[in-house]
Amino acid sequence: MLAKARNAWLPAVLFLLFASLSVPPLFFGNPDTFWHIRLGQVMLETGKIVTNAVGSYAALDAPYVPHEAAFQVLAAWIYGALGWKGFLLLRLACDLLLWGGLIVMLHQAARERGGEIHPLSYAAAALLLAFVDMMMFTIRPQVVSIPLIVWAFVLIRSFQEKPSLGKVLLLGLVSMTLANFHGGVWPLLPVLWLMTLLERKWTGKHVLATAAIAAGGLLNPGGAETILYVLLVSSHPLTAEIPEWGPVPVTNPLFAGILLAYLWCMVRHAPRTLYHFALSAGILLLGMTAIRQFAWIALFLPYFLPVQSGARSRFAPAKRVAMAAAAAGVAGMLISTALAWISPLPSYEPSIPVREMAYIRETGADHPKVLAPYAASGYVFFSGGRILADGRFDPFVHDLARSPSGLTAAERSRLIFQGNTDLLWEEIETARPDFLIWPKKEEPAMRQAAKRTREKLGDPDFEGPYGYVWNLGK
Repeated sequence: MLAKARNAWLPAVLFLLFASLSVPPLFFGNPDTFWHIRLGQVMLETGKIVTNAVGSYAALDAPYVPHEAAFQVLAAWIYGALGWKGFLLLRLACDLLLWGGLIVMLHQAARERGGEIHPLSYAAAALLLAFVDMMMFTIRPQVVSIPLIVWAFVLIRSFQEKPSLGKVLLLGLVSMTLANFHGGVWPLLPVLWLMTLLERKWTGKHVLATAAIAAGGLLNPGGAETILYVLLVSSHPLTAEIPEWGPVPVTNPLFAGILLAYLWCMVRHAPRTLYHFALSAGILLLGMTAIRQFAWIALFLPYFLPVQSGARSRFAPAKRVAMAAAAAGVAGMLISTALAWISPLPSYEPSIPVREMAYIRETGADHPKVLAPYAASGYVFFSGGRILADGRFDPFVHDLARSPSGLTAAERSRLIFQGNTDLLWEEIETARPDFLIWPKKEEPAMRQAAKRTREKLGDPDFEGPYGYVWNLGK
């Protein structure tokens, strides 16, 4: 009875935490979301995988690696069947999958170290899930790939305990799913797998598992290009200008706290083996490369949390605690999703050209060429416009996307909307877009560029919350 009383707080805390988990600020409003949905719609309409820059007036013939095709088709189907709120169910499913994976990770770590999970570890894992959910969960492929990587890792650790043909097939299936939903994250799976070589336990089943992971990764519409896509993204200088690829804000108390907890667990509680050192150091190095990669530090921290000796445990049996933690988490997530479902959707008009594109559609223009910033072009494409460049990286840095000045579509998009009006006039003269959407920005360079644009083109034909619209084809 005393043991039960000591654990009574855990389900209540977990339930309240997950029930209060609000929808992330940019869950519905991330710029990439719109072109993910539109690309999926194109694939559903045509029955073909998109392999070129459809929707672009500058790079139409440039090749596109379909490294997220499965997610895009799923997103288009959800949007068509259930509307925007249907994505709340996707988030719920992925949060549940991630919560289950973290619980199994805790138990795997306890088994490997011959101890039991302290109930506080469930609370820590729940807080880390909440952090990752708020930081990374938007309507983009990582909402699926993050829980997949966690489950892939616990499957790898389980395989190391007891290899089997069933686990070989599961590893191949996870590899194939990951490659089709988010090819850019796939390389993390073989890295985690090959690290097990350091444990010197490889058998014939390990060789089969290696083949299954490789074959599963190649079974996607883009083949090897899909699973190597991250090399293109990470090596290109334009990537550094995307905020989520910026440096980790180590002065932020939340990031600093998670980092210090990881370092403490890595030094004090990680098993003293070459494998565990390589794993903990590798995750640390990966997580510190960019803001978006920091999620991996948070997600692997539960594996290194301290465990307690079973002989000295003052708490209820481990299975009972795990079941209570899992059930409380599920109940809390269901309540959180229900509350979000009955609440009105947030408005992101100031950051997305909703009214501006409504005005363009009202002109009767059929698939007009719209010159707009990168961050707005996903919505422009989603709303029927043809664009200069958007969230797909590879077509817009391709030679086929170069202008007479020698700049790629991605470079022109970046420079024009940093205030380079000379490039703006060149784009208008050579590409002849039908409309220009200029954002309202307070930066001096952008305000001066807006002033020069007014002097050159006259007053805008429409002004909305996002910015100004000029009808260049009238």
